[in-house]
Amino acid sequence: MKQIALRIHELIAFYQLSSASFADQIGVQRSSISHILSGRNKPSLDFVLKTLKAFPTLSSDWLLHGQGDIETNATPTPSASVPEISKKTSTVAKEEHPIISPTAPAAEIDQVLILRSDGTFQYFKEQNSLNLHKK
Repeated sequence: MKQIALRIHELIAFYQLSSASFADQIGVQRSSISHILSGRNKPSLDFVLKTLKAFPTLSSDWLLHGQGDIETNATPTPSASVPEISKKTSTVAKEEHPIISPTAPAAEIDQVLILRSDGTFQYFKEQNSLNLHKK
């Protein structure tokens, strides 16, 4: 995990930020950054997710594993190891009358993220597969 601290240091330098401004930008306490960079603490999942959210072009593979470039323009694709969608989920997705907020403007759904109580998730992004319009 020491390697991820080095990548966070490199990330801060890459975006030409101070440790304090990096902490402010991702929404964590400044001391958290100091503790991670010094090796005292390991970055939590929450810390990693906040970092990836604050820097949308940041490569998660690079941050977590040191693989590839620091930034990526590629859109994430579902992993081959993600289990098949259950029949129950498929039925809900094909419902004739989708639930749409009456105050929200009609828009196409770009992506779907299913979060499960056991901490697993499925990510779906397929062009033209989720065209739900207000009727």
